[in-house]
Amino acid sequence: MLASMTNPFLTKMVGLQLSSQIWQTLHTHFTSNICAQIKKFCLRLKTSKQDRSINTYLLDLKKIIDSFAAIGAPVSINNQVKVILDGLSEDYDPFVASIMSRLEPCTINEIEALLVAQEERL
Repeated sequence: MLASMTNPFLTKMVGLQLSSQIWQTLHTHFTSNICAQIKKFCLRLKTSKQDRSINTYLLDLKKIIDSFAAIGAPVSINNQVKVILDGLSEDYDPFVASIMSRLEPCTINEIEALLVAQEERL
């Protein structure tokens, strides 16, 4: 395994002897990178709603979430809900509070429908 690795990865494997150690190190490296990318996108999305309509905002979020799934890093439903709610402006704070206080979790489709209705009310 080590003979097939390029220099950047090979330096991470110094001192490892078992293939299970090598696989675990590779898994940790790639998982960390994917998590960092997800966090970066979540931070960017926190202020992404701005002056766009809810439909446009949700479509843009869906494209980003789908791109993660395409590279083998699907975003959980809970994280999708968090990203959707975090990107909303202060105008939606009562809506966010109501969603967060529910005992039963909402589906993405329910949240999208409720957001469209809330946008019409605003």
